[in-house]
Amino acid sequence: MKRLMLMLTLIGFGYLCFANYRSFDACFGILENLTDTFFVRQEIKRVASAVEQEYITSQSYPSPRHFDDFIRGSLKTNVNSKRDPANDWWGTPYQFSVYDTGFGVGCAGPDKKWKTRDDIWIHRQQGKIPGVGR
Repeated sequence: MKRLMLMLTLIGFGYLCFANYRSFDACFGILENLTDTFFVRQEIKRVASAVEQEYITSQSYPSPRHFDDFIRGSLKTNVNSKRDPANDWWGTPYQFSVYDTGFGVGCAGPDKKWKTRDDIWIHRQQGKIPGVGR
């Protein structure tokens, strides 16, 4: 009897999975994007901290033109990782912007397009910096 109940449970579960595989696939896709976005946010925070440290030690921000080199030199990456640390998890280069009151570090997000809803930005405020961001 226990075996019959177990078999019927497994068959029922198999049927549910088969009948709803598209929904499960969509849910797993959403979950994967949320997980990736969380880890990218953590990485952007590390980049922003490196920028702040650079500003504290040199009283200037890294050059936006050479920001990729700055990231490669500032972030420690896993030796086995083949991913360029200057790019987000989806392969798009991080962007860096300097303003009068601070800076921002961002990535284009899963769609790899800038100025869309899934872009991820972290803004940090420093004091007013003369001659920067104009």
